[in-house]
Amino acid sequence: MKSCKESRLRIFSSYNDALEYSNSFIGSSFPEVLFKCFIAIKPKNKGEYCPFRNIKQAEYCKFRTAIERGDIAFISNCILSNPLWLVTSSDSPTLLQLRLRYNALHIAAAAGRSEMISLFLQYLDSVDIWQALYPFSDIENCLSRQKRVLDFYLNSPETGVRLFLSLERNLWRKCSLLDRKNLETPLHFASKFCRPGCVRALLSHPLTIPTIRNRGGFTPREVAATRWSRKLMGDDTISFGNSGNQLTEAKCAEIILQIFDER
Repeated sequence: MKSCKESRLRIFSSYNDALEYSNSFIGSSFPEVLFKCFIAIKPKNKGEYCPFRNIKQAEYCKFRTAIERGDIAFISNCILSNPLWLVTSSDSPTLLQLRLRYNALHIAAAAGRSEMISLFLQYLDSVDIWQALYPFSDIENCLSRQKRVLDFYLNSPETGVRLFLSLERNLWRKCSLLDRKNLETPLHFASKFCRPGCVRALLSHPLTIPTIRNRGGFTPREVAATRWSRKLMGDDTISFGNSGNQLTEAKCAEIILQIFDER
């Protein structure tokens, strides 16, 4: 069976038929009925062939950590050696956190790594990566895949839940009132975490849609505006530090609003 990769187990009506079949050679002529199963098999579509190995989910932990610490050399080596670090075999963004459905842009925006966002968009905008993934596809097919995946990367919402800190037990627990999917894009992340550089990098791409609303009904610009107004009012419910940090975050939110207005 190893010598004939198309071989299958077969049931015979009698011992003599089985013995005659086993004593014959692979290249000999058989009755037409023996080839019906092979005639129905269509040849593989070479346009769907991917020459790279699939990456295990455990390996993505190192990839995600490298994004958060800004290790451009490691990320570049990974992508150049295997584009499946960014794109799955089903033409969708690689999810670095499955439960929350975070892609690489979500991670980079939350960590404030604008250089990572620019790097990912640079690779995804390159036709070379798509021709490497699908060496038998034509250029039109590659460009169609590219546009589709870029749209998913830039505009797909995550499905995370908001958490609160229980002061009584000092444990992270899901809040029953806020246990909902946020449905936020990478641009929402950049606005929410006050990352002006990430906002600028995301808005620089023509496929970014800045009017997508999250679960609360807010666009990324409205998220930044709400954060800016609350910081100026001194709302302690969203404070992460002393008054100096509040002023800094309010200034960042103001810069983000200016970036949106410039677009």
